[in-house]
Amino acid sequence: ILLKPYDQRKAYLASVLFLVAPFNLAFFLVTTDTPLFLFSFLSAFLLFKAENERRYLCYLLSGVFLGMAFLSKYFAVMLGFSYALYFLSARKTAHRIKGFLLLVLGTLPFVAQNALWNYHNGWPNIMHNWVNRLKRDPNPAVNLLCLGLFLLYLMTLPVVQFLFERRSAVLRLLRQESLRLFVLISLVPVCVFIATAFRKSIGPHWYVSFLPFVFVVAALVLDAEHLVRCIRFSLVFSLIQSCIVLAA
Repeated sequence: ILLKPYDQRKAYLASVLFLVAPFNLAFFLVTTDTPLFLFSFLSAFLLFKAENERRYLCYLLSGVFLGMAFLSKYFAVMLGFSYALYFLSARKTAHRIKGFLLLVLGTLPFVAQNALWNYHNGWPNIMHNWVNRLKRDPNPAVNLLCLGLFLLYLMTLPVVQFLFERRSAVLRLLRQESLRLFVLISLVPVCVFIATAFRKSIGPHWYVSFLPFVFVVAALVLDAEHLVRCIRFSLVFSLIQSCIVLAA
């Protein structure tokens, strides 16, 4: 639905590529993050729809789903950062400013509920994320290497290779106001994780809720032939992975 107006065939190929990605066959390891994945995608999809169709209701619903993603896991904050960068870099029209305010309005009740619950229960969520999760790890080189390998696994080698080869097209996409959102959602978390890796090891599942937008960007900048080659690689790699898991 999201990519159909641009290229129906590539929209289909991108969805198939995401479904056969190796991570989806290992999804049972992080099923507790399912609400985060679902609500993050719905929020970004509705924001894109709001920007293209100029519908205030979609801005509000995007904020609601962002708030629900925040209640699912604090990683949704990086989705909020991506939105903030998007609105800061976009033209400031009256319609867009009102839409941004509606998005914030939709998110606020969920943030307030979380803050109120933490206030009455000794701030356990905050303590866990800012004390336990961010304990210093004195191996930045190892952390960065592991982060690179995790991202390579999640996106798959052909997708990373083809996106790197078409990096000029990705930069052009970044300059297109209507499609910049997907590039920012893909890149902002990576930049945050790279900075964090100098102090802390990064889990492979931290980036998963932003992964669908990498495939959206791939569909926008790669040819259909490249997408087919990526699908073939993922099918073989996923089959090998499945055999190893079943054997174990």
